[in-house]
Amino acid sequence: MKLALVLISNQVLVQAKDDLVNVGSFQYLGVKTSLLDGEIVVSQPSFKHFKSKQDISADAATLHFDGIFDLILSLTQKLSGDYSVIESVSLQGVAVSLPSQTLIDHFNEQTSVPANALFGWLSCDGQSVPSTQLFEVISVAAITGNASVQNHSDDIELELVTDDLGSLAMRFSTARGLDLVSFQYIENGYFKRLLNSCESVVQEDLDLAGFSMSVIDGWKAQLLQEGFRVSDAAAMALSAYIAKGGVLNVSLSSHDMAIEQAYGWLPVLEYGGTQLTVNTDQGVELGLQKYVPEPKAEPVVESKPVEIEPQYLNVELTELDAMLEERVRITLLNGKQSEGMLSQVDEHLLVITPLNGDGSVSFTFKRVELSVLEVWK
Repeated sequence: MKLALVLISNQVLVQAKDDLVNVGSFQYLGVKTSLLDGEIVVSQPSFKHFKSKQDISADAATLHFDGIFDLILSLTQKLSGDYSVIESVSLQGVAVSLPSQTLIDHFNEQTSVPANALFGWLSCDGQSVPSTQLFEVISVAAITGNASVQNHSDDIELELVTDDLGSLAMRFSTARGLDLVSFQYIENGYFKRLLNSCESVVQEDLDLAGFSMSVIDGWKAQLLQEGFRVSDAAAMALSAYIAKGGVLNVSLSSHDMAIEQAYGWLPVLEYGGTQLTVNTDQGVELGLQKYVPEPKAEPVVESKPVEIEPQYLNVELTELDAMLEERVRITLLNGKQSEGMLSQVDEHLLVITPLNGDGSVSFTFKRVELSVLEVWK
């Protein structure tokens, strides 16, 4: 029985590898199942995301089910791509590779706001995204710690407790796919270590309060350069957080408001209802806006009427009577042509007066001899 459950558990993980094959590469060393605890324990799982080139690994991952029945049912059905029956996942000894430029580029492809406009306040100068180079400055080689994922009926909670960078708790709504609803960041001396390591950017005698002002001023300048700005209250709240540390709560929501103006400073609806709360202070609105320049007026070009050069146009022979006093050109059945003013016409004959004469000379033709009739238009 135990061997059978282990074999089926392996089949579940093979199913997971197949489900992720277009996203990244999922590997693991071994697996064991505990019916008594209602869990599957995967040893040394690792995942490499193809697009962002990020690596995630752990010493062990524990998949918790709501009782023995759900565990057995899930194993026998091999999940079939539905992982909602997993109550929670715990990761011990997590190691996440530092954010690379590829990850930053991938983020920028997925959002309307560049990464440095959102996260620049976490850097030395407020103008760059926390990246491999920055973390190396504060002696962080990788993001390590423990993580857990709680799967509820209508949302998913993810918590990452790191060894060097504090803890991050995120909540996602599953009502429409997977939307980030809120996150909480608790820093553990990150900004103090950042200040001590940013001697090339700030003066050595600058205290944490002065450092926070320098970072936020740089961040606001970077925002403007990217064509964005935030509310003064949000900038002050983040400055206070850099100086004091503690807990930062961010609640994200979008607005469906109607925007009357078409240019100028317009709200970024994707972050329209976002609120920031630092420690026990009152929450403030992020107020993220993007500048849309006024479109340049196109020069008005008066359209001139198209002038068509006069030319001979074919008309039906039956219209000959209507061509009286018109400039015409006729072609006879024998191929000869004559050109001039149609001065006379009746049911049998027509008279053409040449254009280059004084009108005293004219030529008479029989209508039955006409092959082609053309009028000058």
